[in-house]
Amino acid sequence: MASPSTTASLLLTFGLVGLSCKHDPEPPVQGRSSSRASNETLPPAPLPDVGARPQGQPEDKNSGGSLTLPGLRASRSTCVSPCAVMFSIDAVQDSSDDNPFAHSGVYWDYGDPESDARDGLIERGGQFFQTKKGAPRSHDTNTPLGMHTYQCAEGICTFHPGVSIQNAAGDWATAWATVQVRAQSTAYPMTRTVCVSASGRWGGEVPCPSDAEQATRLPALGSWKNDTRYLLRRGEQFDTERSCIGYGSRGITLASFGDSSDPKPQLAELGVGRGRNCTRTVTSDREIDSYAVPFWVEDITITDIRVPTVALGMTFKNITLHDLDMDYERQPEGGAVYMQSTDRCSKDNSLSCGRVPLPYGLYISGTTIVGSRTQPPGVNVGLVSAACASFVGLLDTEIRVAEEHNVRLECSSRFLALHSDINGEHIGRRGKKSAITIRPEGTLAQDMLLGRRKQYSSRDEVFESRYTVFKDLYLGTPRSVNNSARLQITPTKASDSEVSRYGVISGNVTDMGEGKPHADARLAGAGLVCYDDNTWQSKNGCEDTGQANIPASVYSPAQTQFPAPDVPQPPASY
Repeated sequence: MASPSTTASLLLTFGLVGLSCKHDPEPPVQGRSSSRASNETLPPAPLPDVGARPQGQPEDKNSGGSLTLPGLRASRSTCVSPCAVMFSIDAVQDSSDDNPFAHSGVYWDYGDPESDARDGLIERGGQFFQTKKGAPRSHDTNTPLGMHTYQCAEGICTFHPGVSIQNAAGDWATAWATVQVRAQSTAYPMTRTVCVSASGRWGGEVPCPSDAEQATRLPALGSWKNDTRYLLRRGEQFDTERSCIGYGSRGITLASFGDSSDPKPQLAELGVGRGRNCTRTVTSDREIDSYAVPFWVEDITITDIRVPTVALGMTFKNITLHDLDMDYERQPEGGAVYMQSTDRCSKDNSLSCGRVPLPYGLYISGTTIVGSRTQPPGVNVGLVSAACASFVGLLDTEIRVAEEHNVRLECSSRFLALHSDINGEHIGRRGKKSAITIRPEGTLAQDMLLGRRKQYSSRDEVFESRYTVFKDLYLGTPRSVNNSARLQITPTKASDSEVSRYGVISGNVTDMGEGKPHADARLAGAGLVCYDDNTWQSKNGCEDTGQANIPASVYSPAQTQFPAPDVPQPPASY
């Protein structure tokens, strides 16, 4: 008989998750014992007890077998529409399996049954390429990470996402969460809304709210108001200078008003996380003391805007990029989202890196990111040089044209690419490049959700990467330049002692285009799994590249043809 989980309320907001309505407590600063082996596996970050189950949230259940799920981890529990949320089953436990994260069958119900009709099916990814039917938005299967973008037109909308998991023996468990999404008009009353129009036009199909403040230009650095919505007039360009949201900012939404027939309002480069001037992203101990926001810049939403680049600072929390036009293929430059100065702690001992929060929550959905062919970006989406970001998600997004990789992360936790086209076009001359490259940076066996940056001089002071999922991607086009593996989870160099742990590659379709086929997916680490439901083009398909300098006690050969798990019933069926 199914029994309720004793931790049904252990859901949603982990201690690091910041919400726009209040500050969360600071996460514990957890050091690493010098006597601890660098390859020791530590358990996932705990799910805290956040109190009684919210009203309407279903009860967690399990079959009483070896498989248990102590709680559903969600990247955040309250937010402003449009709100992207990521989910993870990394807390799963199974006494009969050493890798239940990758081996369990999964069914995600995002608790938003109207999303398919409201937003339409997702017409990106391998499934659409093969069937032309598109993928649903309301649910996903056989991915241990999930992601959904919630919409709320008025008031406060409450959703109850849930997940069911099942192991090979048929043991099952369910877990639920609650997400509350505030409509923009609710989150930002008239006194917290600023309309911006250089031409002074305030009407239109969606007019500027009658009591909103009116301005002819965006704020200068240091002048943005927290907990405020800025609406830009469609059809106008705001690209005479960079727009920069500085450190110390939180709760800012940048959206549009006017007529839907007009083009999206256009910005110059947008900086999110800046110090004393628009180009400065690094900081000092003295400057940290002036930031009233724990993660320096938090809860920033950019939606329905055209912008060439979005440049993020040293740290951030919950940055949403939704429905952006970043197609700059025929423009002089543009087409990139990237972090800056992420390697500060390895290069400047004057900054106390234990005071620098690890970045958390970058959500890119419904967006097109195409690099300029005149001056292509190095990568289209880049969080490199020990970025160590948690909860980074790409959903329903097209990415192509770069000097190097389309997507590259170095040091990451809970990265998901889902229902997207990552189409190559690596037009540089700097060696073989991939659609998505995940590089670990070290061997510190600690969940990034529990940690802080450290001043480091060796690999064992930098976090290992863990929890990576590539699901339902179309990788390449018949004409694209793809000169390396489409997907990579490997150390930077064979000589590096770096570890990536726990990953799933499922339901993807590769198209190597005009480039010489090299490999579809290359893996090296521990607990990395390719399901047998991918459609590979090269003869190698999914391959393990070998141990090299990965510590022997950590390395395990990738499972390159693991049978796709049986999909459990929807969680509400149990």
